[in-house]
Amino acid sequence: MSTAPPLPTVYETLAGLVKFIGVSRVSPEFYGRHWNAIEFACAFLRIVANEYPAMEAAFKKVLPASVRDGAPVIAAAITQIDFTEKQLQWFDIQSTEALKVLVPVLRDPDLPEWLRETRWAILGAFEPQE
Repeated sequence: MSTAPPLPTVYETLAGLVKFIGVSRVSPEFYGRHWNAIEFACAFLRIVANEYPAMEAAFKKVLPASVRDGAPVIAAAITQIDFTEKQLQWFDIQSTEALKVLVPVLRDPDLPEWLRETRWAILGAFEPQE
């Protein structure tokens, strides 16, 4: 029997991604070391927030919450959006790229304590599904 934590849901992964919006203010030294990757990920979030008001509101609620508590907020916001197939493909591709760019950031041994839960939420998205 495996003792590994369960893989994150897509909503937990997105809630983890949202946490990076606060890095520049809360952990400026860490941000300075990884600004390019963090800004790339946050640019995706800014585009989503500008395009979909439900997601902007969700991001504001999720930012101070834990990843697990933020996941249902993200899920509820996404269900309010009537994505076309093309929009859904864009969202999937861009969110994957935003997550990929954060992998080295999450492997930094000096990852701030308040971001540690994002390690599971984001890195777990790249684990094979059983």
